[in-house]
Amino acid sequence: MWIFSKPLDQLAGEDFVFLIANRVRESATLEFKRDVYGANNAGIREMARDVSALANAEGGILIIGMAEDDDGVAKELCGVPEAEIQANRLIASCMANVSERIPGLRALPIPLVSGHVIVAQIPRSYRRPHMITFEGANDFWIRHDRQKSRMSIAEVRTAVTMTEELERKVERFLEDRRRGWAEEEKTIFVLSATPLLLEEGRIAVTDVRLARATANTTTWPRRDSRRRNDS
Repeated sequence: MWIFSKPLDQLAGEDFVFLIANRVRESATLEFKRDVYGANNAGIREMARDVSALANAEGGILIIGMAEDDDGVAKELCGVPEAEIQANRLIASCMANVSERIPGLRALPIPLVSGHVIVAQIPRSYRRPHMITFEGANDFWIRHDRQKSRMSIAEVRTAVTMTEELERKVERFLEDRRRGWAEEEKTIFVLSATPLLLEEGRIAVTDVRLARATANTTTWPRRDSRRRNDS
């Protein structure tokens, strides 16, 4: 099983040893960095570019604390100091310097035998394109294989068009559902959520607060209930 099919908090040191043993190479969705990003302007700018480039492409995984050879093949675990602080800094910096915010962006320190690595998970975004705003910039970046580059006008236009079309499809779908519910004679409780329409990220379906809020509901398409939950 591909190690990143697992939740981030289930990763362990042996998963990264697997990458080295199997000579896994960087790709359009996987990037290795030996060292943490600098706290200076150049480091912050590079961090925002790397993360937004993945989000503007197909999403992916960024591993900080993994050295690679000249061909981009995983070579050595180096570990990073103050991994939890650095992971939090990555999230905070991207929230402050990338617009729109990237839904579902996560970064966790994973313990090794000695030290930690940081794994940042950048989902494929449905709110593309994401722009770097650090120091007044308005840059759009995208990842191609192992490299990132500024998005062309055509790439920006395509990303905007695809996002707008997805939003229209979701709105049409929800409107059709609402119209159907309005025709029901029974009382209906509806809860709908989609990453396209959320400003602050995603809703975890395992969140106990969500379970508590919907404890007395049943799920679509049962038609014999006084209440219905659509999520």
